[in-house]
Amino acid sequence: MTQKLAFFDIDGTILTEKKEIPTSAIQAIGELQANDISVILATGRSLQHITFVQESLNLSSTICFNGAYACFEGKVLANNVYSEEQLKTITEYSKARNNTLVYLTQEECYINVVVDDSVKQSFEFLNVDLPVYNHEI
Repeated sequence: MTQKLAFFDIDGTILTEKKEIPTSAIQAIGELQANDISVILATGRSLQHITFVQESLNLSSTICFNGAYACFEGKVLANNVYSEEQLKTITEYSKARNNTLVYLTQEECYINVVVDDSVKQSFEFLNVDLPVYNHEI
C-alpha cells in the first residue's frame, strides 16, 4: 500500500505574518491526518524553533535545517552535522571577515558576536528567542 504524504513550510504557510496558526490550518491538517495522510513540516528553521508548531498540530515528522535533519513519525532518518574541523574552518573564515555566525543545534542556539541588528531582525521575524552570545566561538 502506498503511503500518502503532505509537506508544508512553516513561515507564510502554516503560520500567519503574526506567527500564529490559523484555525483553517489546524482544521486542514486535522482532515489530512483523519484521512491517513502523514503531514510533514519542511523548513529551514532549527528543530527547537518549530516545537510549538509540532505540538500545536500534533506532528511528529519534520525536515529541518534545510534538509540536514529529517524525522518521520519520531524516527530520525537524517542528522547531518558539521564536523569539528568543518566548524573550525567556517568559524576562522567568518572571523577573518568580521562576519556574524549563528550556530544552531537541535537544542541550542549561539552567536559568535554580541547580537547585531540583522540577527535581531531575523530572529524577531521568526518570533523566536535571540541566540546566546558565546565568546568561546
